[in-house]
Amino acid sequence: MAKQVVNLGSAANDGTGDPLRSAFDKINDNFQELYDTLGGPNASALSDLFLQGSTLTNRTTNGNITIDPNGTGTIFLNGPVEFKGTTTQIDTTSLQVEDNLLEINRNSSGADVDAGIYMNRGGAGNNAVFYWNEGEDKFKAVLSTSNATATSVTDSSKATIVANIEGDTLQVNAISSGDSTAIQFNDGLNVSGTLSADTIDANTISSTDSTAVQIADGLNVSGAGFFNGAVDINGALSVNDISSVDSTAVVINDGLDVGGTLTCARIESNDSSQMTFLPAIKVENSITVDGFAIMNGSLTYGVDDLTDNSTIDLDLAKAIHYLKAGESTYTLQAPPAANGLLIYFTVGHGSAADSTNNPINETKITIAKARDATGEIVTNYEWFPFNGPLFSDDSTKVTRLMATAIFVDGAWNVDLLAS
Repeated sequence: MAKQVVNLGSAANDGTGDPLRSAFDKINDNFQELYDTLGGPNASALSDLFLQGSTLTNRTTNGNITIDPNGTGTIFLNGPVEFKGTTTQIDTTSLQVEDNLLEINRNSSGADVDAGIYMNRGGAGNNAVFYWNEGEDKFKAVLSTSNATATSVTDSSKATIVANIEGDTLQVNAISSGDSTAIQFNDGLNVSGTLSADTIDANTISSTDSTAVQIADGLNVSGAGFFNGAVDINGALSVNDISSVDSTAVVINDGLDVGGTLTCARIESNDSSQMTFLPAIKVENSITVDGFAIMNGSLTYGVDDLTDNSTIDLDLAKAIHYLKAGESTYTLQAPPAANGLLIYFTVGHGSAADSTNNPINETKITIAKARDATGEIVTNYEWFPFNGPLFSDDSTKVTRLMATAIFVDGAWNVDLLAS
């Protein structure tokens, strides 16, 4: 219906306006159309909404109310806005909040209720939650199977945070680098508890109380280990090489117990006096003494027992050769370089009564290079070390059971030459 206007006439009571009945009929028609449009049971515009006081209600049960600006217009809500209900859903491309602080869990009474930001990951896996755990009094970044309405978040696993972290205390179970190379600590690292690591690459390790760094178990050092101060080792030290930092000497102030083999190029005393070996020292190969060797106890040599072998090259590494009596032939070679090498010879089954069956004086050593009575070097010299013609006219009589040979200046010098 078009709007109906009441004709008021040209002047009051001049009879040119609408009669009173016609005027009120127009008014009724206009109001009826407003009623039918806005609030009546057959309203056409805003037919689903009912405005009563300051409350706008949808007439349809569980119906929605949509406020839609025209085109790119903006909806402005002036004054504080409070949304009440069980769920508030914002479906927008981006959400901008001008407030400096975002308050979550405003109506908390102080009970054990977790609060934070819940990220729905859809089918990608468990949802991500960054929240304050009220029971543990700490922030946590986790993956969770809890839903967004949960008051207590269930952690299914820990989430990874990539960030620069500053603080007085860092409590973690594992620290790893993002590129699998190394974790960089620009300042000092103080470890009050136990530090467990497969590899420690550091310039300096020191204790917090300036006493000592305690290593309870073994310490494996693949490269070089430099210790500028004292090192106290209560257990075993297993190393391939120990050297001083200034290429002078490694100083051991107390005793050194070597359970296995000590291999070294040189041993000398620190005060240039003498070295004492208690109770004994065993040398498997050779030992060179530049000064005097004082033996307060007994000196035991290695013995090469050849009483069951009558033809063999004598072992130059043995100091004593126990030879077989009788027609035995041994060979004594010249050492490659051993001026002063001293070897002793003795004989088995040795007695004058036994000389008939096993004549000791027939035991022979062929010397590759020997020095004769004139001082000349003789090759393949046949030496009968236990034959005593110089001591008896009877060449068959045994006169001794020990002989010696010293290698000097390219030849063996024996203590008894044949006449």
